[in-house]
Amino acid sequence: MTSDIIYAIRGLRKKPLFAITAVLTLALGIGANAAIFTVVRGVLLRPLPYPSPDRLMMLWTYNPRQGYDKDVSTYPNFDDWRRQSTSFEGMSAYTGFEFTLTEAGDPAQIRGAIVTPGFFETLGVAPLIGRAFGPREEGAAVDRVAMLSHGLWQTRFGGDPAAVGRSIVLNGVPHEILGVMPPSFAYREAARTGRVAPDTAQVWTPLVPSKRFAELMQQRGSYWLQVLGRLKPGVERTAAQAEMDAIAAALEREYPDVNSGIGVRLVPMHEEIVGDVRQPLLILFGAVGFVLLIACVNVANLLLTRAASRQKELAIRAALGAGRGRLIRQVLTESLVLAIAGGAAGLLLAVWGIDALQSFAPSNLPRLSGVRMDATVVLYTSLAALVTGMIFGSAPAVQGTTVMGESLKAGGRAASEGARGRRLRSTLAIVEIAVALVLLIGAGLLVRSFVAINRVALGFDQDNILVVRVDLPAARYPEDAQITAFYSDLAARMRALPGVESVGLGSSVLLSELSQSADLSVQGRPPLDRRVRSAPVTYDSVTPTFFEALGIPLRRGRLFTDADSATAQRVVLVNESMARRFFPDGDFLGKRITFGDPTNQQTGWATIVGVVGDTRRSGVDRAPREEVYYPFAQAPYRRMYTLIRTSGDSLALARAAQAAVWSIDRNQPIHSTRTLETILSETQAGRRFTLLLLGLFAIIALALAAIGIYGVIAYSTAQRTREVGIRMALGAGRADVLTMVLKEGAMIGAAGLILGIAAALALTRFMSALLFGVSARDPITFVALPVGLLLVAVVASLIPAARAVRVSPVVALRAE
Repeated sequence: MTSDIIYAIRGLRKKPLFAITAVLTLALGIGANAAIFTVVRGVLLRPLPYPSPDRLMMLWTYNPRQGYDKDVSTYPNFDDWRRQSTSFEGMSAYTGFEFTLTEAGDPAQIRGAIVTPGFFETLGVAPLIGRAFGPREEGAAVDRVAMLSHGLWQTRFGGDPAAVGRSIVLNGVPHEILGVMPPSFAYREAARTGRVAPDTAQVWTPLVPSKRFAELMQQRGSYWLQVLGRLKPGVERTAAQAEMDAIAAALEREYPDVNSGIGVRLVPMHEEIVGDVRQPLLILFGAVGFVLLIACVNVANLLLTRAASRQKELAIRAALGAGRGRLIRQVLTESLVLAIAGGAAGLLLAVWGIDALQSFAPSNLPRLSGVRMDATVVLYTSLAALVTGMIFGSAPAVQGTTVMGESLKAGGRAASEGARGRRLRSTLAIVEIAVALVLLIGAGLLVRSFVAINRVALGFDQDNILVVRVDLPAARYPEDAQITAFYSDLAARMRALPGVESVGLGSSVLLSELSQSADLSVQGRPPLDRRVRSAPVTYDSVTPTFFEALGIPLRRGRLFTDADSATAQRVVLVNESMARRFFPDGDFLGKRITFGDPTNQQTGWATIVGVVGDTRRSGVDRAPREEVYYPFAQAPYRRMYTLIRTSGDSLALARAAQAAVWSIDRNQPIHSTRTLETILSETQAGRRFTLLLLGLFAIIALALAAIGIYGVIAYSTAQRTREVGIRMALGAGRADVLTMVLKEGAMIGAAGLILGIAAALALTRFMSALLFGVSARDPITFVALPVGLLLVAVVASLIPAARAVRVSPVVALRAE
């Protein structure tokens, strides 16, 4: 074997262009595979960093009344689940929360979580130093303690172990630091939609019946908590699900008004974290597999050409006593040497590729930050290289040792190897075209979907708007009058900045997940009308200039004015979807609505004074939802978004806007300062990421397929030089020769297209969940791209065709 390897290396050194081309082609395919495999393994296959992670379950509320397959939970329901269930050794609840951190460096807005005592024990993670929440944190008065993440401990306290027991000021209230979590611990906040965000909490406080949460923890109709549980050893998920179904049925009988139709869904935590990205990553993994297949086919064609040129050499070795198996081993050894070299180069490309993926991947791609190349990836790449070498080397090895006897005869190659070799090379080219077409159609569908999304009318003007989010802490701004005064002053200062055309404030930016929603009642209608109260309605608090800043049109009635003050009659605006759903007869102006209990005498009712246009606040790819707007003066919020419309580049005012906030309160942190265009772009980051990678792989596949077609036609034309000379000597014109060569390329292309269209019809159905506004069998895509690929095949045949028509008949007739 050693002599075979040395001989193969010597042979490749004599053909450096061939060797370099083959190695680079394989490196491209193997490197892309290694990079995507690393990401797939790190995101989808790597276990969660908790003991027995397969025992961890998310417990979601099945809430068909409000249109949620996986909804968050109420505290009373969670408490009943925890007390009545015997399948779980631990069950905890938590919710995401924003904290203002002061007196530990510069003021900052940090992401945190409020958790029930026992949260860390349920996950099976102990603090690095200090202790976690325990029985002592169960009381109503013990809510001023906190756990820190390892990152916050390092940045704010320099990693000092003496930080435990010290105080940290959150939202203006001192909290005693009980402990610090290890660096591997990552709590991930789950959104109401069921998707899990990648943001890691920096601080945790206990959920106890304090003044802030006492009332909310008593309301069985308020959904706001995520719930997780750890199954007891030996308990299967199906058994736990059956028990939770029984508990849900009992709660429905006990509380029919609020728990009617409410169930429980158990989802493994790992599945919950990676659920949204599983399909796109698997599609990309399949795509790079196709790219590797095309690379193998190209190298196989190169080796077929090389084997054809070596047939006399192999025939002589056979005549000297070498058996066919020995010769096949020699040819396969050369293929494996190329594969190993390609695999080594592919590993280097994979290292760069992983860094590139991490740099431009969307922020909501979970677990990507910890992805690194390790021994498993190296082993996978090595095996991929060896298998690849066997795959692309088998056909040349068999083909090259089949016609050795004929090779020693003059003209034998033209008669025998030419026909058989052309068929094999043509078959491989057909496979290349088919695979490339599958990738092109997949990328084309995503492009069409992306174009369709960008054409959706958002209902507002996104250009030149700077969005500044500020969260006022309750400790410093406990009264509504203080909140109103702060934001009124802030709006005035923002309007005074140069280049500002208008300023509006709203309690949630459009398309964010921070909007509020609840069941709505209309005065004079039965409060338990399921047809009306079947899904929550979004509501926001906005200033009168909010609609002007965003360009949201008024349809009927009037907008808010400064006269809609805290002491004036309570009024609201509704959007068109809200008006159509609750008032299909069009009689809505002057009607009164409430989000409170309509049977309670103390419930406040608000009068509808106008209707504004719909906006795509729940997502560009989702239909507009019903929405209610309150005047900010009547419903002040501590968290507000300031929307600043400018005449030029809005981001240029970012520092001035921040200075305006600090000129009012130097200790007030600013949560974020971004343009509205950036916020909208982030909502499509995942779709854009998949599109870019799949498009890149499709372009690579197209280029390799074109090279493959060119190689097949060029070699075939060179082999038929004598035939061309005879045809031209017998009177064939240049047009006839050109047609002959192009016809061969067109036939290969057409066969590949037929196979590729059939494969694409079977495979693109798995992309349906990624598409918007276009079918997985979109006729435009399935017609335009095959036609385009056929043109590429014809163009790739033009160079060898042009070379053939320039052949002199005399020279051709002398060719062997």
